[in-house]
Amino acid sequence: MPSVPSARHAGRCPRHHHHHQAYSAAEQDLAAALEERLPASADRPLRAQVLATAFLATLRVVLHRFTVDPEQDTTALIHQAVAVLRESFG
Repeated sequence: MPSVPSARHAGRCPRHHHHHQAYSAAEQDLAAALEERLPASADRPLRAQVLATAFLATLRVVLHRFTVDPEQDTTALIHQAVAVLRESFG
C-alpha cells in the first residue's frame, strides 16, 4: 500500500525540502563538532545533538525576529538569545 503524505507534509515544495535537508546537515555537522569537544560520557552523543539542535533553533528564532523587525540590534539579540539558551541548560 503506498504511503499517503500527512496533512502536515502535504503541499511542501521541493525548495522547503532542500532547506530542511541543509538544516539537518548543518545540525549533524555541529553535533559532530560538539561531540568532539564534550567530556567523555555515556550521553555525549545525545548531549551533542540536543545542544546543536537547540543552538540552531535559537539562531532561527533570531533570524525570524530580525526579518520581522530589521531595525533591531542583531548582535544584542544574538547575545540575549544565547544567554536564554545558556540559562536553560544551566
